[in-house]
Amino acid sequence: MILVKSLGIRYIWIDSLCIVQNDPSEMQRILPMMDRIYGNSVLNVCAAAGDGSNYGIPGSPASPRAAWQPIVHYAGFELVATKTVEGLIENTAWNSRAWTFQERMLSKRSMIFVENRVFFQCREATWSEEVFSEALASSWTLEMVRSPLKSFEKNPVRLYVEYVELFSGRLLTYEADRLRAFEGISAMLCAPLRASFFYGLPDSYFDFALLWEKKTPGRRLKGIGEDGIPSWSWSAWLDASIWRLSMISGTLLNLHEWLEYHTWVVWSSSQCHPRPSRWHGYARENAESRPFGRRQPPISDDAETKPIKPTTSILKKECLYFWTYTAFFRLSCQSRTGPTFASKLEPGLRRFGLLDAHGDWCGTIILEDEWSDSVGDVVELAAISDARDFSMEELDTWNYYVPEDREASEWRLYYAFLIVWDDSHVIAQRAGLAKVYQRAFELASFEPGKAWREITLG
Repeated sequence: MILVKSLGIRYIWIDSLCIVQNDPSEMQRILPMMDRIYGNSVLNVCAAAGDGSNYGIPGSPASPRAAWQPIVHYAGFELVATKTVEGLIENTAWNSRAWTFQERMLSKRSMIFVENRVFFQCREATWSEEVFSEALASSWTLEMVRSPLKSFEKNPVRLYVEYVELFSGRLLTYEADRLRAFEGISAMLCAPLRASFFYGLPDSYFDFALLWEKKTPGRRLKGIGEDGIPSWSWSAWLDASIWRLSMISGTLLNLHEWLEYHTWVVWSSSQCHPRPSRWHGYARENAESRPFGRRQPPISDDAETKPIKPTTSILKKECLYFWTYTAFFRLSCQSRTGPTFASKLEPGLRRFGLLDAHGDWCGTIILEDEWSDSVGDVVELAAISDARDFSMEELDTWNYYVPEDREASEWRLYYAFLIVWDDSHVIAQRAGLAKVYQRAFELASFEPGKAWREITLG
């Protein structure tokens, strides 16, 4: 209060005081407005010093500070040794928290208190109290190079990906707040993405958003109230998620073209049944006969693939209902990448191979180390879209599984979920994201073979 008053600011917003914490209806009303609350604020005060929220603001009457400057003497010169604000806050408790992420990202200006120093930061520049470098003219500073605020200049899809990757590994006192703490970011991205968000995924780029993978081994977030966060959402896991370039690079050559020509799944849920509502940003004239405005079906339109809508009338809120191809392959330790191009994975993750019914390598998937106990087992894959090719991290030597040159084999792979069914074999869970040859689905699946089937994914 003393700081805000000294700056001549009349009103202050403190989440824990301004939002009734034990009133779910109040939180449901306020949290989607956080982008406007922070975005229209004069200043965001970041108390990033210390190891918790009770540490206070260094330099205030309640928390006196001993300000000093590290001086270096070199060749007769007296130099000031400074650190960037990103370097100072990188490993702070404040920067590890999920709620503080949207405060900084959504605010136009921040005053950051860290290590007995004060910084002012906006989306163009960062200024330090200990270095006089302000110019009268409009300018930017070198410190902004590492600032996540610079990402506002990127296109909205990349912005979404970067924000999820920055946010997903952060800590929460109450795990149930995981999506709530991201609601302000979601609200900010709705307009540029022309999307609504469904468990943290934008519906206008839904097929692409599903291509996330675990960056680190993560514990599953269990049920919240009557429903849990579904396994197909990055928000269901308590560690960092990532869209690996090795996995998605083919889609990025022309994302809109990939969405139109190389996806086919009609995703349904209780929130958009019976008529799916996603991809409204791509809808065209007479789109009723073409799911989501696609120009042509990527798969054959025959009796084999006719069912595309859920057959059940009782839909669970968190589940995705869809029809697609499934097939069965053997999990293997075989790698098709040498040490030069091998993936640099976090401890606890490893790249596995997939073998077809003839024993030939036909795909790859990154899973937790504990899946090593399942090597040799047959697993089920559900195709979700076309993949362009294998990256060098996935396959650095061509093995002619498909009888064409490597370049001619583009778009002859599937992105596919590794799925694990519950005991009643009613609801499946996503266990990982694979890339596998389409021809292996067609000709070399283990029994019971390739099938067009309905899946309920929770």
